[in-house]
Order: sequence, then structure tokens, then C-alpha cells
Amino acid sequence: MQGQEYYWFFSHAAPQYGGIITTSTWPIPSGDTVSVIGEILDELVSRHEVLRSTFPISGNGHPVQRIHEPYHVQIHLGAEGEDAQCLATHLMSRSMDVSVDWPVRVGLVMKKNEPHELVLVANHIAIDGHTIMLLQREYETLAGRGNSPVPLGTPTQPLERARAERISKRTDQYFRDFFDRMPSRMFHTYHPGARNGGSGFDAATLCMPGIFHSAERIAKRHRVTPAMVFATAYTIVVSALSGQRSCAFDSASINRHEEDTQNLVGCLFQPALSFVDVHPEATLKATLREVFRATLLGLRHGQYSYWRMRELMSRASSTRGVNLRLAVHYNYLQIDNIPEQEIAGRPDILPWGSYPLEWERSVDWEDYDTDLYFRVGGYGSKLDALFLLAHESVLNPPQLENSLRAIAGIIAEWADRAELEDQTISDIVKQFNVPVINPGDDWVYVDHSWINTSELADILMELPGVEFAEVQVTAPGVCGVEEIDHDVVGKLIAHVMSQQRDVTPGRLRQHVLAALPDNPAIITPHWFAVFDEQPSASEGLVNWGRVRLEGTGVGPDPEVSTSSTEQVLCAVFAHYHGFPVGSLADSYVLAGGDPSLTPALVRHLADKGFPGLLPDDFLSPRPLSAIAKIMGRFGNAQSFNSG
Repeated sequence: MQGQEYYWFFSHAAPQYGGIITTSTWPIPSGDTVSVIGEILDELVSRHEVLRSTFPISGNGHPVQRIHEPYHVQIHLGAEGEDAQCLATHLMSRSMDVSVDWPVRVGLVMKKNEPHELVLVANHIAIDGHTIMLLQREYETLAGRGNSPVPLGTPTQPLERARAERISKRTDQYFRDFFDRMPSRMFHTYHPGARNGGSGFDAATLCMPGIFHSAERIAKRHRVTPAMVFATAYTIVVSALSGQRSCAFDSASINRHEEDTQNLVGCLFQPALSFVDVHPEATLKATLREVFRATLLGLRHGQYSYWRMRELMSRASSTRGVNLRLAVHYNYLQIDNIPEQEIAGRPDILPWGSYPLEWERSVDWEDYDTDLYFRVGGYGSKLDALFLLAHESVLNPPQLENSLRAIAGIIAEWADRAELEDQTISDIVKQFNVPVINPGDDWVYVDHSWINTSELADILMELPGVEFAEVQVTAPGVCGVEEIDHDVVGKLIAHVMSQQRDVTPGRLRQHVLAALPDNPAIITPHWFAVFDEQPSASEGLVNWGRVRLEGTGVGPDPEVSTSSTEQVLCAVFAHYHGFPVGSLADSYVLAGGDPSLTPALVRHLADKGFPGLLPDDFLSPRPLSAIAKIMGRFGNAQSFNSG
């Protein structure tokens, strides 16, 4: 199913993380023996195909769900005194390989040699939040305690659902528009960690009694959901932190609208992509409406093929000359059991800035697609929890704390003082001490993104033959820039001095495209002007002479190399796709590459002596020739056999 595609990709693209795992716990009434529990779990496995499935890479490289015969569930009995959290940690201690391992593991918390709680650990590829509710309900029915007046019916299986899924043309267009205007990344300070490994994350939890009731009061006044209230406060903080008026983020979409999905055990959850314009002079009330509009639009397109979305994202990256990174996440957990006193009226609580934070330092979190993650709601005794996690290059601990307290403060004050919603966002940011992170002098705002022109000039000078480079922002029409789309005023112009004739706009563009994934502070210049002579300086201004070559650099590479590693890459590409590479100057997707095949390509190359590549290398704007150079650093083309 489409909801499983991302989790399959993540499990195979980053196997070192063992997949994305979810845990749940439910009580076991007195009298249920280990034997009875095992029989019920075996029945659940028999009823639901996804619980007895593995998800390997097929022989032709495509993702596949392999359904097996029912099996006997192995139950791990916790030691006396071992609580649910410790038991879940133990169950997760062994990596869960979706190719060969069952997607669920079960443990029992034991007290006085009797089962007390059931702990379920599952790979997200098989289970979402709705599925956990279904499984618990079916467990109770099979145990004879359920409310169902009739026996359980035949469930819908994921295969039936997958056959009915389609790629929507409207969703395609939504993604095209989204990727054409989203920032290259939300935070200009972001920098990736070590290759094939994660970086540091810090996280804080703020438990604030009454915060959900406050959001409900605001939501009722504006006829929206509490989730939209929290999303508005979060978006305001993200905009201030990033210096972005254009905020791109994703939020959870359960995709359980159709009747046939209500009893389906499987993962239909997908992140819905939303794009919010935050204007400093807009009021808080107007911003709530904008967040509601944008989020609702994203949710309408929240059911899609992950492969198709990545294809469109990669095409936009290559065409725009940016490395798009969507790494701001929002997750609102549905809270059903808020204490009664919070619903009846707001209890006596401390000032919103007085509650202590619970810190987690150096969190073990996948550094795959996360810069900032905000979760509303918790588990167990922490239902009223706000959780914020940040990549170490995005926020330091004081900034993280101020951000989390600002979100809580905006909502608490907004609930009590309705007039707050008539204040501007710039005033809200000041009033609640939202951290504002401004770029320095070398930064410019171009193509919806903050760009460091000094870093870009340095990268241009790394190309052999380039003796001097300077990058400027200029208005359309200057320096002969007439072929550029003028929808966004201001373009990046690269002035390059080189006496070598092979330094052309096309080669310069290829060089920058290759550098984008490892250098998030840059994008590809929109125009290249190549000069033979060093510029002169007069009264502090750089004066360039007569231009030798100029242009966008878009087009076929005039010199297609045939190095041994490039030949290997072309052979593997043709092996999986059935057609040859047209131009090594193209990115993988522009060459016709299938995103779903990238884990197979990476594994094939590693098995043949070319380790070190990642699927995201193929889905980046890097030209295939640049990927071949990465291969050359790790492997030996002489011993390669494409089969």
C-alpha cells in the first residue's frame, strides 16, 4: 500500500536504524494465562496478513510484501519487576529487518508470575495508531470481554486496499506547486552529520495541565480543531527561528476516511505536506486561518505514492538547482481521556512559564529527514505533554527551551485573552520571547531560501581551472539575464574568471549540482558569466571585463566522459531499468530512474565492491557523473561484474 512505501524505503535505505518502530501497551485482566494470550495472538496473526508478512527487495529490485502462513507468536516474559518501558526496550534491542523478521514482537509484564500488561513492538510498515486500537479491540472480543454483539467479521486485507489505490493527477499538481516554491531547507544553520550516521539531537518535554483545554477553547471560538491551534503556534515559532516567511512542514494524515479502511490492520498513515505563508504584519487570527487552509489542503492530498512524490521532488530539485530537504514535522495525538476537571473548567495551574522541562540529551534519533519535530500529546501519565526535538545544528538547548515555552505560552494566553488574536505576528514573537535567528552578512534570500554567497564562491573555485569567483544577487535584466523566469525578483549571478576553455556555464552548473547535498547553504546560480581576465577593483567595487561565455548552464554536458566507474554505473542502471542512461549530466530521476529501485541499486553496487552510496544520492540533484565519482572513492571498477 502507499502508506507502507516510505517505511519500506526507510528500512532498506537506512538499515542501521532498524526501521521506524512503534510501541503500545494494554492491560491484561486477571485470569488470562500466558497460554490463553498466546492462542489469541495466534488468531490475530491468522486473521491479518500484514502481521505475518515480510517486506524484502524482489529479484528485479522492486519492493514486495511477502505473505506467509500463520505462525505461533513467540512471547517474551519480562522478569519480575520489569516494567513496560524496560520490556519494550528489550524487545527493540535486536534490530528488526523487514526482509526476514516478523513485523511485530510481543512481551508480557509479569507480576507474581501472572501476566499484567501486554507490550507490542512493531515496525511502522505494518501498524499505525488505528491498527493498535483495532488489535486491542479484537483481542478483547476474542477473550470474551469485547462489546461486539456478533463474532468478528472477515477483515479487509492490505492487498485489497492496494489494488484500489491510484495516483491522483490533482495530487501530482499539488506536489509540483509545493516543490517549486518550498525553501531548499527550513533552517539555514542545518548541516548534515557524518555520512551513514546520525548527528546529535536534543529533546524536551513540557507537561502543562490545562494546555489541551486552552486549545479547545480557542478552537471552539474559531470553529477549528485543537490540532490547528497548536499548529499555528508551532508555525509562528518555526518562521521566527528560520527567518522564513514560507514555511514547509508535514503533519500526520491517518487516511482512514473510507468505510473499507475501518477494520484494516496495516499502515495507512502518511505525512501530509503543507505550505504556510507567515506574514509578520498579519494578525494571530489571520495566521490561524492561513494554517487551517494550508493544513486542510495538505490533508486533502495526504494519500499518495511515496515513490511518485520523491520523483517529483527530485525533478524539482534538479530543475531549480537546489537540494530540497523537508525536515520539519508536526504530530498531533488524538487525546480521548483528558481528565474530567480539564474539560469542565480550567484548573488552578502555574504560570505557563513556570513548569519544569524534562530533558533528553543526545537522543538516539534517525538523522534522516528531521531538523525539528513537534509532538502534541503523550502516553500514560503524560497526556498533556508537548514534546520538541531539534537537530544540534538547528537549535541549541536554550533556543529549544524558549521555543517550547513560547508555543505553550501563546496558547495559554490566547485562551484567556481573546484580544491577543488581533496582535501581529511580529508583536507575538517579541511578547513571548520567541528566538529569532538571523543570518549574517554573507547570506542572501533567493528562490525562497537563505544562501551563503561566500560558501558558493568557494565551491566554484574548487573546480580546476577557476582562478576567481564571485556570487551576487542581481535584479532580472542585469548582466544579460533575460532567459530567467522573473517571477521571483533577484537571481544569483556567478562571475567566474578562468583561462581554460573547458570551464563553461554547463560545467560550472554540473560542479555546483554535485556539491549541493553536502553543502546545504548553497543553491545553483541562475546565471554564469565566465571571463578571461581577473576583475579590477575601483573604489571598493569589482569591475569585470568582457565576458567570454555566459548562460544558465542548463543543457547537455558537452563532454560526456566514459570512465570505468561511469561505465559500471551505466551497466547497473540498465540492468534494473531495461534501458541505457542517456546523459551522465542528468540526475538519476531525470535520466528516467525509478525511486523505488534505489535501495536495490545501492545494495547491488555494495555487493560488487562499491560501498558508501546512499539511496538519497540517487534522489538528489547530483548528476550521475558525480555519483560515479563517489563510487570511485570507495570501489574498484576493474573487478566489477554487472550480473
